[in-house]
Amino acid sequence: MPKNVGLSQAMSARLCHDLAGSIGTIDNCLGLVDHDDATIAQKAKNLASEESSNLVSQIKFFRSAYGLSDGEASMSLVNMAKLLNDFFKNTQVQLNLHFETGLIYIEAQLAKSAICLAAIVSENISYSGVIDFYLNKDQDSPVRLLGNGNNLILKDDHLEVIQGKPRQAVNVRNCREHYINKMCANRGYKVLAKKNTGAIEYKLLKK
Repeated sequence: MPKNVGLSQAMSARLCHDLAGSIGTIDNCLGLVDHDDATIAQKAKNLASEESSNLVSQIKFFRSAYGLSDGEASMSLVNMAKLLNDFFKNTQVQLNLHFETGLIYIEAQLAKSAICLAAIVSENISYSGVIDFYLNKDQDSPVRLLGNGNNLILKDDHLEVIQGKPRQAVNVRNCREHYINKMCANRGYKVLAKKNTGAIEYKLLKK
C-alpha cells in the first residue's frame, strides 16, 4: 500500500476516534430530552448543548490541523488563538499563548503542524496540566511547545516518529506524528522532541 494512502487512512480513522466521544454523548443526551423526569430531561438538554459546542470547536480545530489550506499561504494568529482557546476551553488543560509582539501571521503548513502538536501535547500531559505555546519571528525556530503535567504519558517510538526516525510503520496511534514530520519536512523543517521528568518539549527547527 502506498505510504500516503496508508497515512490518509490512519488519519481518517484517528479523526473519527477523536470525535466519537462527543458524538456519542450528544446521541445519548438526545435520547433523554423527552424523559418523563423533567430534571433528567433538562440536564440532558444542557449537556447536549455543551457537548455540541465542544464538537463544533473540535471540528474547526481538526479541519485547521489536517484539512487542505485551499491555497492559503498563511494563517492569522488571531484565528489560531481562537481555535486553540476554543478547543481547550472546557478541558483541564491550562493553555498559555506566547506570540511575539508584531507577529501577525504564520506560514500555513507550520500553523497546521503547531496546532496538531498542541493536541498531542495535551495527551502527553494526560489531559491535565499546562501547555505553553510559543510562536516567534525566528525563521530558524518559529514554534515551541512545552507541556507540564503530573501524569506525563510519553512513548519513545512516537518521539522517534515525529523526529523522522520511525521504528514503526504508520498506524492510528502514531499517524499524527508521521503527519507532522512530513508537513515540516516539506517546508524544510525538522522536529526536535525532548522529554524530562514531568515535561515534554517540541521545537520546529530549520534544517
